[in-house]
Amino acid sequence: MRYSKADALRKVQRREAEIRKRKCRQEMSILSGTSLLLTTAIISILFLISGGVGGGITVGRNYGTLLLKAGAGGYVLAAVAAFIAGALITILCVRYKKGHPNRK
Repeated sequence: MRYSKADALRKVQRREAEIRKRKCRQEMSILSGTSLLLTTAIISILFLISGGVGGGITVGRNYGTLLLKAGAGGYVLAAVAAFIAGALITILCVRYKKGHPNRK
């Protein structure tokens, strides 16, 4: 049985779509793993710098003055937390957009 050009083109396009989908899944898994590794590393470094669980800043009435007395550690922690939250929201938005391609 001979293939027509249309059948051959459909098979090639289907195979191309499968390859692209597999490559995208592989890239997403690599990015997710790397992101998890970096987040764990940042949390570990912050844990070591702060001196463990008991070495953190105690919460009092004046949050700003406590942060100023203790240095910039609280600001760094807030910046890291904001970055992680932003990265997670970005990943969720990208996945949502891929799942619903007709929406803008």
